[in-house]
Amino acid sequence: MPPFFIIKLLILALQPSTEAMDQVHPAAWQQTTEELAAPSGITMVNDGTVIITEPSLHRLTFINANGTVSHSWGIPGGNPGELHRPSGIDVSSDGVIAVADTGNHRIQLFKEDGGLLKTISQPLGTDDRFTAPADVDISQNRLAVADTGNNQVVILNRNGTKEWIAVGGDGRKFDSPSGIALGPDGSVAVADTGNHRIVTFHADGTPRASWGDWGRFPSLFAEPSGVEWNGELIFVTDQLNHRVQVFTPDGELVTWWGMHAVLLRQGEGHIHYPQDIAISSDGMRTVVTEPFERRIQFFGPGEPSRPSRSATRAPRGLQSHFGSELEADGRGLVVWEPEVRSVAVFITDRTVPIHVSTFGVPGHGTGQFKDIMDMSWDAESGILTIIEPHRIQRWRITLPTLDALRYDPNAAVLLDSTPLPKLESGQSLHPDSVVRDDEGRLHLIDSNRDRLYTLSSTGELLKEWDSSMIPDPVALGTDGERLVVADGRSGRIFLLDNEGNLLKVMGPAPGITHPWPGGVALLDDGSIIISDTHADRLDRYSAAGEHLGTISEPGSDYGQLWMPGEVTQDALGRIVVLDHGNHRMQSFVPNGDWVLTFGLGRSMTPDRLPRSTEP
Repeated sequence: MPPFFIIKLLILALQPSTEAMDQVHPAAWQQTTEELAAPSGITMVNDGTVIITEPSLHRLTFINANGTVSHSWGIPGGNPGELHRPSGIDVSSDGVIAVADTGNHRIQLFKEDGGLLKTISQPLGTDDRFTAPADVDISQNRLAVADTGNNQVVILNRNGTKEWIAVGGDGRKFDSPSGIALGPDGSVAVADTGNHRIVTFHADGTPRASWGDWGRFPSLFAEPSGVEWNGELIFVTDQLNHRVQVFTPDGELVTWWGMHAVLLRQGEGHIHYPQDIAISSDGMRTVVTEPFERRIQFFGPGEPSRPSRSATRAPRGLQSHFGSELEADGRGLVVWEPEVRSVAVFITDRTVPIHVSTFGVPGHGTGQFKDIMDMSWDAESGILTIIEPHRIQRWRITLPTLDALRYDPNAAVLLDSTPLPKLESGQSLHPDSVVRDDEGRLHLIDSNRDRLYTLSSTGELLKEWDSSMIPDPVALGTDGERLVVADGRSGRIFLLDNEGNLLKVMGPAPGITHPWPGGVALLDDGSIIISDTHADRLDRYSAAGEHLGTISEPGSDYGQLWMPGEVTQDALGRIVVLDHGNHRMQSFVPNGDWVLTFGLGRSMTPDRLPRSTEP
């Protein structure tokens, strides 16, 4: 019997019976609310109203119990009461709405009409400020905060005074905890996302249990992101496994449910990268956010439903589970695949790029990948620099020549692995985007501090930039001699030399009202290309800063984009964008014409499109 079927039989054997599933949780699909702006956090009011955060629009949206959108409020900005990329959300029994205002590094408390009650940037009784908090939970007398950027959780009273802080559990430190929930007895559950586990604490902060690791089987996780209590049970959104798992507070598996979407845009019970979960007060209804699909789905009592069809046409071409990071230089292109923790290697000096190698396995050890924040490739030396949350790995990749093309599983060889340097304060860097200049130095964005730093080729900290003119740097590009930096608040692009001197400012592009840059690149002719994840498009500027036009449109057909990520230029001069939301890569010529869709399988070019049979 093939290994795939053995694994499938084992999973089915481990899944509780339908009868048991019906009794302990709602898993039957009821309805879907679509066309939302990548909803992230979610909570539910006693009357069944659902409140979500929409980070790209910097607002909260209220959805009626029947799934219709009621209203929204939120003002983009950094002043008290304003929001920048809010993520986690909760509402107390007395109607206070707590929001993790992630981009502003704070927690804010609001009335239901949006009136500001309190802003907490630094808990009373501590010396540390919140850094990119991803989630918050609120009870009658407590706040629980997943202080993600500081790799800790903080429990406060409603006045903002610290009660206790935890930096880990079961002898292991937290790594990017992104979900937190208060239980009915004051217990705390934490989604320790980077460690692929759940950690629970008693109400006084003493550790209770810890369970999970990377994996596909029940009780294992792949980036768990949301947690919620339902009585004495803990519900977990297991993001990269596309499911919800249910546990006791001590880690005993009760059940799990969720059907991975076979085609993108499928709904009606299919779950695709669930981010967060809310549960009604009577425990009979759950609602799951799926930012990747820009929707939420409602579930009620019963066994999981099987969808009849997709409401929206699935993307054309073969899909691979690419992340949002890619890099190209010379003949080569590499792309990150987070679901299998590996890097795929292509050569791009052919009309259709050829997949020539894949390397990497999940893990914490040397040569393994825990998570990849970004990559930078020097084609001349063949060295690929990979930035992870806590270290730098350097690999040498040998590409095949055109007259001897072949797949080589051993094309990548690890050269070294070193920890990321510490700042003078002793704090760790949190890199989000990295490029390499002609002198071999690495320039990176620290997303927790909204700052730029320069490292040597071996990872030594050389410089902290004065980047105060760029309030929210989110993406970098380079031609070796100059840098382009995309600003997430304004959508503008800053052109700098390698020492940080400002050369030019351009943008935002016409029609971009809520910018969310996914990537930016300097092309060989000096022009600049930027992707926008929220607007599903590319915009190109001349070397002088003139807006030359918009490339592509939202959608899943050939040449259309859905949540585009990083962008680069290949050996043939084509613009290559990681079409993240459609699980593929697409190529355009600089004038904007689509010329290629490709991934790990079949590709498509305009001359191979099926011809219409219409007269």
